[in-house]
Amino acid sequence: MKINLLLYIIVAIQFVIAIGMWYVAVTAVSNYETIWTVLLSLNLILMSLLFLVYLKHEGVFARE
Repeated sequence: MKINLLLYIIVAIQFVIAIGMWYVAVTAVSNYETIWTVLLSLNLILMSLLFLVYLKHEGVFARE
């Protein structure tokens, strides 16, 4: 059960960091590096959501 909670916390932290990166990238438009920051943050958001779906499919969050 501790491993499941740890995985959930790690993915949640990754999701929050990615949302923060996306917000900073959108609000601090200065040069062409912004588009890469937006793409990276969107990639992190999608990967964390994909990982959550995978973990849910594997039954990691199932109540025992």
